[in-house]
Amino acid sequence: MEDLEIHQEEDAKFYLLTPKQYLRVYEASYKDSYRAENNNHKDFRKIKYLKAKS
Repeated sequence: MEDLEIHQEEDAKFYLLTPKQYLRVYEASYKDSYRAENNNHKDFRKIKYLKAKS
């Protein structure tokens, strides 16, 4: 697994994903039928964009 870059702002820590990691996240979330049907297919558009940039 690729390392995630950790960022910190005051007391909050968060991870910065690479475009490849975002693609994997959106591909997995798009398999959820509720999410696929109720978010106006935004995940699909993001997947298409990220694949075009790969």
